[in-house]
Amino acid sequence: MQENTSTKQQRQGLTTKAGENLMRTSALFDLTGRVAVVTGGNRGIGRSIALGLAEAGAAVAVFGRNDEKNQRVLSELKAVGVLQFL
Repeated sequence: MQENTSTKQQRQGLTTKAGENLMRTSALFDLTGRVAVVTGGNRGIGRSIALGLAEAGAAVAVFGRNDEKNQRVLSELKAVGVLQFL
């Protein structure tokens, strides 16, 4: 039985059930072996970018003025399972 394109894309994480096109970060690009430096990476957009880069395989260095927030993001990066720096 041949699955239709919509079902196949949903299974691969490319669309939602509502049909919105989505792509996983790893499906777009691979940053394995690369290092990313994110200033202001301990909150907001910088944090999201740091986590996205880590999910794509990059080692991530996060710089921010608040050490408590830096440590929080560090633990999130560790959960992704790639090398991280503060």
